Amino acid sequence: MSMQKDFIDKVRSLKTVMNDYGNPFLEDSEDIYKIDSKDIVQAGTGKLSQIKQIGCNQYADFRNRMQNTASIYEPIKKNKFLLFSRQPKKSSCETKSKLDLAREDCSLFSRLFISCQSRQCDLEEFFSHENQKFSPSLSQSGKINIGVKSQLMEILEAKGDLPREEPQTDMVVVDAPFDINEFRLELFARKQRQYDTIPLTRAALLEHTKRATYKGGHVWGQTVTQDQHLPSPGDWGWVKENADGMLIHHWTQLAAIAASCQELHKCGCKKLVLVDVSVTKLA
Repeated sequence: MSMQKDFIDKVRSLKTVMNDYGNPFLEDSEDIYKIDSKDIVQAGTGKLSQIKQIGCNQYADFRNRMQNTASIYEPIKKNKFLLFSRQPKKSSCETKSKLDLAREDCSLFSRLFISCQSRQCDLEEFFSHENQKFSPSLSQSGKINIGVKSQLMEILEAKGDLPREEPQTDMVVVDAPFDINEFRLELFARKQRQYDTIPLTRAALLEHTKRATYKGGHVWGQTVTQDQHLPSPGDWGWVKENADGMLIHHWTQLAAIAASCQELHKCGCKKLVLVDVSVTKLA
């Protein structure tokens, strides 16, 4: 019934527009507008009328790349056409979102910390868990911070002289703990960054490092390979969100405090009363 009512409303609206402004199919205008309301769409949608020419230009550019007239390492820009049904997203205030997140984190932390002290809990176990469902040091409003490859290249180039020719070696030994520590400081704590942006737990840093290794070692390492063979992202810091198979970032192996320590904030009592059951008499 709702679909029929919607169809009838659109037919009536189209009839009203045709009576007031004439038949829209007989007009020779370059403006794009809705035929049932005569409303002109926003300027960004007008590029759809040039989509054929844009596609031909991109195809010619691709042919030039195949003929080695352009570098294969140059990125191909994505087409971000504004469709009719897709409106531009409203950007939320970054300062307000950070303030709300800090208030929520502070409130949860204070309640759980007071509960731990009153119940003589293990504080080391308490601090090993994440407060939020996503790490604020690695993401902003649930979206992971994008790394810059040039920052890592500066560290790798500074470790030694780059050979002019590919060396004939059977094995390369890399000091992994030292390199990971250098990458960690470069990504999270240098160039006027605060030290509190370093991931809070070892588990969160491990998942972030696995994702960076997957992108840098497997994806970027096979950029010029025609038939790429990539391992499952489920083993490299991603998990499937639902039955549709959409991959999301797996922030840490540790459970959130709100999910794993529910008994710490379920009770709202402010006083503790001890009753000696042995001397209590029944009426």
